[in-house]
Amino acid sequence: MKNHKKKQTDCKKIFLLIFVLCIGFTLQVKAQYYNDWDYHPPGDTISHTNEKGSFSENGLVHTPHGALKTLLVCVQFEGDSIKNKIWKNNHLPNYNGLFYSDINAFDDNNTDHSLSNFYYQMSKHSESPFKFYGEIFPALIKIPHPTSQTSFDAITRQVFDSIEANYPDFNWSSFDNRTNKCSFAVNNEMSSPDNIIDYVIISFRWTGGKDPWSTEDNKTYILKNASRNYTGWADITNCTINSNNGTYKIQYGFTTCNGIMGQNRFSEFFYFKL
Repeated sequence: MKNHKKKQTDCKKIFLLIFVLCIGFTLQVKAQYYNDWDYHPPGDTISHTNEKGSFSENGLVHTPHGALKTLLVCVQFEGDSIKNKIWKNNHLPNYNGLFYSDINAFDDNNTDHSLSNFYYQMSKHSESPFKFYGEIFPALIKIPHPTSQTSFDAITRQVFDSIEANYPDFNWSSFDNRTNKCSFAVNNEMSSPDNIIDYVIISFRWTGGKDPWSTEDNKTYILKNASRNYTGWADITNCTINSNNGTYKIQYGFTTCNGIMGQNRFSEFFYFKL
């Protein structure tokens, strides 16, 4: 009797295992499935469901394969008196370990905690590993601190206006190697330059919280939405840069208003933003 019950139990376990395996093989991974998600970019009310050729692995702005070179711009407000050991006043921050500056630095055996190595190690077994690297703009950009209600959009435009006026010979072409905005439809890894900078990160030497120049017991804030504890967001203000090397647009990138947090904390929330 006991043997009979044991056989029944074993049969049920085998049936359940076969059922689970069958279901597992029929399910598709949505992260790499064609035409499944109804995607809406910010501010876009048009449905993108079932667009021909849509494939999430291609990426919205960039395909995460091959080399992608970024530019990091560091900004300080004039009159800034914030004390911070990581990002000293009137100096560029010590962000040298944030990403590689040399495309030849990637190696399967690297163990550093840079963004470059993080993305590379995750993709190194693919046919074309993702090599995210870049440079820090060679000068600290200083702009006047706000004296009236404003926004990071307006402030960011001030930053690139300053670069345009004071660094006309900067080589922007080094950061334009792909055709941006593949919109899940194509792989843009081997695409051509399009006069749009591939990816720009802008970091403000600021606390990411309350406006440090508020004079009314922190009840009013000069920066729009400054009362919120913002750290960063996967977007950058659209700008146009005229230089001696040509005209380029800035449309895609990342903004952080808490630059004094240091590169380790920056990496922690940037990993899933790119």
